[in-house]
Amino acid sequence: MFYFSMANKHKRLLQFIILSLIVFAVFSGVLVAAAQDDRRPLPPSFPKITIRATEETAPGVLYLANLRRTDTDDETTRPYLIILNNDGTPAFFRPAPMPPAYNFGRMPNGNRYVYSLLDRGLGRGAAMDGIYHILDSQGNIIRDITIIGEGLPTQMHAFVPLENGNVLLTSQPTHTEDLTAFGGDAEAIVVETIIQEIDPDDNVVFEWSSADHVELTETRTPRELMFAPPAPVAYFHGNGLAVDQNGDIIISARRFDELIKINRQTGDIIWRMGGPASQNNEFTFINDPRGGFSGQHHVTVLPNGNILLFDNGDLSEERVSRAVEYEIDEESRTATLVWSFEDPAGRYTGSMGSAQRLSNGNTLIGWGNAPPEGPNAIEVNSDGEIVFELWLPPSQMTYRIYRYEE
Repeated sequence: MFYFSMANKHKRLLQFIILSLIVFAVFSGVLVAAAQDDRRPLPPSFPKITIRATEETAPGVLYLANLRRTDTDDETTRPYLIILNNDGTPAFFRPAPMPPAYNFGRMPNGNRYVYSLLDRGLGRGAAMDGIYHILDSQGNIIRDITIIGEGLPTQMHAFVPLENGNVLLTSQPTHTEDLTAFGGDAEAIVVETIIQEIDPDDNVVFEWSSADHVELTETRTPRELMFAPPAPVAYFHGNGLAVDQNGDIIISARRFDELIKINRQTGDIIWRMGGPASQNNEFTFINDPRGGFSGQHHVTVLPNGNILLFDNGDLSEERVSRAVEYEIDEESRTATLVWSFEDPAGRYTGSMGSAQRLSNGNTLIGWGNAPPEGPNAIEVNSDGEIVFELWLPPSQMTYRIYRYEE
């Protein structure tokens, strides 16, 4: 009898401990209820998300992290990592580990990643520093990844998980350089872009620097070279990475209006493709009324070898941002525009922006910091018909948005 009562007491104690842990986890935002539907009540600080979807959307769920447009906007809404079903119900959510959060996505092995910004640096990406967190399916941090090297900051712009377990990411460190020959300062703060491939043991297996391969004077914004401290000379601004079918790297250089293909073994430049303001474009653009792109973001290489990117349209006459797909012929050096979609609200995205080709041929487009008069994201089919729209509150935006099949 004594044994029975003690066993029940221990059982009740164990049940109490388990229940307490569950309650703590739920209210701390760490535990996700179910893979398909997180049924926890949404906290007051969760952003109001409006969805319009049809049955023609691609399969899968949406990944995004909400951002405030300014540091003072909507203080009652905090940054979250959010996975959404098509009807707008969260399949997963948790507060951002170290807000603000950028570039919330999924790795090939099912883990997730997100960038936490620690230091805004000098502005316009210069010396911006942060951490890429790797999360398990419940949102727990299982690894942190940063650029390797003393004094090298970790940039948010690019994080490319590779099938071999390695990752590609970028850094934008600064150094002092005499630019008086170009009308600049004797101690100008020059920003370079570094690419690193890092293996699971935090070894650098490939590194490339813009300072070793391109000239400052090749920028499409020569006024950059005249900036005096504390303003940085962000002449290159690498803001996206992709790996092509040959295993080589393509980097998006925004201040060059170029995509640059890099040999992943030697670091040598294979080719340069750029818009009308590019000084080193090697390609002829076919069927593109704009004659190429400008201020672009988020380059990806599609399974057929075509290149998809978000064209901010910095220098376009229309001043309207768009997503574009080019068929590339490396031998003849031609880039043929085979698909494009302009923002139907006629907006210009001054920074950010993303484009993702989906399994059914649709394209998911994130409009970055475009004015809030239109949706933050749109999914369109191959005919350019809108099949999905997502709105965050007007004071909110998202760096990128992705769709994954889980």
